[in-house]
Amino acid sequence: MMSVEPEVAADKLQKILRHAVSLDEEMITSFRQAIELGRFPEGRRLVSEELALCIQVVIAWEAVHLPEQQRTAYIDRGTKMEGERCETEAQSVLLR
Repeated sequence: MMSVEPEVAADKLQKILRHAVSLDEEMITSFRQAIELGRFPEGRRLVSEELALCIQVVIAWEAVHLPEQQRTAYIDRGTKMEGERCETEAQSVLLR
């Protein structure tokens, strides 16, 4: 595998991500499927760099086009009433 200077790689990534937000939803769905299956739609396996780039493109697109609750890796932290404590699973087990 060829080594790429970090500055060149970062510049390339920025250009790709700038264009990512203009992709249509069908293309993003295709990227999501490629991420899930580890293959492009025509069957070719993704190499690790392609997988990383697909993930970054999907996340960049979602940041512009989807509400936070619908984005990849969103965690609903819920809301607490005043004075209510949030127990972790470990604390819950210890309290039993």
